[in-house]
Amino acid sequence: MQESSSVEMAAGPGYVESRPAVAGQIGWVDRALALQRQGHSREAMAACERALQQDAGDVRAMLAKAFMLQCQGRADEAIQWHERALAHEPHTPLAHQSLGLLWAEKGDHGRAIEHYRRALELAPDDSHTYDHLGISLEALNRHEEAIEAYRKALLLDDGASRTWLHLANALRRAGRTAEAVARYQKALSLRPDWAECWNNMAIALQDAGQTDEAIEAYRKATQCDPQGAEYFNNLGLALQQAGRHAEALEAYGQALRLNDRLPEAHRNMADALKEEGDLPAALAHYRRALLLRPDYYTTWWNLSLAMLLAGRLREGFALHHWRRHPQVPIDTYPHPLRGPRWDGTPFDGKTLLLHCEQGFGDAIQFLRFLPQVKALGGQVVLEVPAGLLRLATGLEGPDRCVPFAEDHPPDEPYDLHASVMDLPALLGTTEATIPQGIPYLRAPEPLVRRWQDRFDPQRFHVGLIWAGNPKHGNDHNRSCDAELMAMLGPVDGVCFWSLQKGPAAAQLERLRGHLPVEDVSESLTDFAETAAVMMHLDLVISVDTAAAHLAGALGRSVWLALPFAPDWRWMLNRDNSPWYPTMRLFRQPERGRWPEVFSAMARRLQQAVSEQRAAAEGSDS
Repeated sequence: MQESSSVEMAAGPGYVESRPAVAGQIGWVDRALALQRQGHSREAMAACERALQQDAGDVRAMLAKAFMLQCQGRADEAIQWHERALAHEPHTPLAHQSLGLLWAEKGDHGRAIEHYRRALELAPDDSHTYDHLGISLEALNRHEEAIEAYRKALLLDDGASRTWLHLANALRRAGRTAEAVARYQKALSLRPDWAECWNNMAIALQDAGQTDEAIEAYRKATQCDPQGAEYFNNLGLALQQAGRHAEALEAYGQALRLNDRLPEAHRNMADALKEEGDLPAALAHYRRALLLRPDYYTTWWNLSLAMLLAGRLREGFALHHWRRHPQVPIDTYPHPLRGPRWDGTPFDGKTLLLHCEQGFGDAIQFLRFLPQVKALGGQVVLEVPAGLLRLATGLEGPDRCVPFAEDHPPDEPYDLHASVMDLPALLGTTEATIPQGIPYLRAPEPLVRRWQDRFDPQRFHVGLIWAGNPKHGNDHNRSCDAELMAMLGPVDGVCFWSLQKGPAAAQLERLRGHLPVEDVSESLTDFAETAAVMMHLDLVISVDTAAAHLAGALGRSVWLALPFAPDWRWMLNRDNSPWYPTMRLFRQPERGRWPEVFSAMARRLQQAVSEQRAAAEGSDS
């Protein structure tokens, strides 16, 4: 979202004489100011110089020249003349205020604040200076001090709509959203057709989760300023958040019709097109955004994901490192690691630390590369989340596996380090070179034997998982309601098992109202235990969760229920996965259409059971 905010410049100097005037001098200064107001800058400067020729030490003439230089954008010269004026007359509040504005314009808000505070010591009733002080305090993230400065400005002039807007902005940035909305409304009561204020209030409403109200406020902004491309861009974001994708695309389109050089609109249009499955158009808009703004780090990351979704793995993984940039809002690896990052070259005689990041599913997917890494060098130490530790110890490749700790990096000695999510890029992976050594994870045999008596070999056993981690940013799209699983049965000879963990496990009782389901979830204390159960299942049916990755890595038959806009790794327009050959993909035909997914699974399940039964009867005969 783009927040509109501008800094008002002082209208002009209300200069105070500090010394007796030389005859005719006042006329030259007044003439200079009049010419400046009329837009005759060159003549105004000449008149000002004439005044200074008559008295080189006159403060009023110095301030007039500084003001004119400031209007011409000659900030450094303007600062020099303001400072020269203050050297002659230190108690000139306007000079301090103007210096504050100039230093703020140059980005030195600390120095600006010093001058604003000095100006207020000399003229404590100047509401404009309090307002400018608040702006510089906010620039240094000193939100509470800024709020206090704006409040003081409004005590002096409560009809200053711009200060009400600035106060509202500061309250929003401080997380005080309800108070912010009330101040935006106050500003709008003074100036109802203010597009900038409608826009910023809409941002606050979005922060508060009031998406419908935010959409209406953005629409108000576009009505007040139909040429404001940034307002249409922000409207598109709110519509997209509300699931109104066609309207979002239209809003982004209008933003770009108004301003084709707005990188945010190109990025957002690309995101929306990617969710619609139009990858060629999405890639074009990502590239256009990056041409306009090469340091648009989140867009580099999104371009990476779009390329991976398109199956262009080598190109996508080559850009995958952008996820680590501080401006990209994604949790990667929390600990700083010493020494160089591994570059993919042989490392004989050295120790390489590999660590996991993000979710369990990401870790499971990329552990397949460990044998290739081991073939390039010396010792490999693998750090994994505790839930994967027992399972990872049987993995081919690492010499040692150590558990991840939240509060400190691994204690193991190492020379080089890398994330497992960097391995596809480092190894130049394409779809044709994805390691196909399936299974690459194996359940511990003692655990597999311990579960054996729970599963009747004469029946067809199906494990069910309907929800992922609720903290995942896309969980509302990828997870489904447990009751949808009821569409799978009952099927004669089939036994259903719930492997669901987390808060969504509470939905099991609702599912049991429609479908008999055994529950083993409380015994699944880590992924090794889950793997042992899966070895006794004929089929795992899951939404996009770590359990689906686990089933694929174990070489078990797994059916994956995917939303219309899937995660990058499942690509588009295919029912198989190059990552897991035993996986079959079932996709929503349209956004939110889960029933078609599970009805298709139900038909295929009946067929699979019949095929297994026929095969068993054939072997008996």
